[in-house]
Amino acid sequence: DLDPERVREAALAGDTVVHSFVWDKASKHMTDLGSFGGWYSHPNWINDNGDVVGISSYADNTRRAFYWHNNMLQDLGTIDTDDRSVAVGVNNVGLIVGYTFDNGGNEIRGFISDNGGALVDINTLIDKPHGLYVAAAYYINDRDEIVGFAYTKKGEIHPVVLIPESDADPSADTGPD
Repeated sequence: DLDPERVREAALAGDTVVHSFVWDKASKHMTDLGSFGGWYSHPNWINDNGDVVGISSYADNTRRAFYWHNNMLQDLGTIDTDDRSVAVGVNNVGLIVGYTFDNGGNEIRGFISDNGGALVDINTLIDKPHGLYVAAAYYINDRDEIVGFAYTKKGEIHPVVLIPESDADPSADTGPD
């Protein structure tokens, strides 16, 4: 989870640069995760292995999802021509979830990444979308169950829990049309 004693963002007094950092309570050492050259980075989640995901900016203020693993900050990119991305959750095997968004902050599509690999639109992984379009993924647990939100064909917003097919009950209700 986002343990405020382990991962935060900070800036020095009078500084306009805000960076993510990891705090090691035992050694009382703060590790700056850096940024992609811009003024801002924000952590969203840290897993039990110390992997951190969040968002960071470039000098031109482009914002991208990041994955901090083995002391390296990685740009996760985006999908197709989507403007920006943010990583929101990471489980203990390194599956990362988040969403892409436009310059206005509107969510475009939820994604998943396997240990920093290419972002995959979650909607392409749903065999029977039931009229739902996953716009954002916010959390993934160690059973690979994902929590996010989706739009119906009517434009209504609904929370969703996505369960891997191997764990799904085929007789379960499929949700709204």
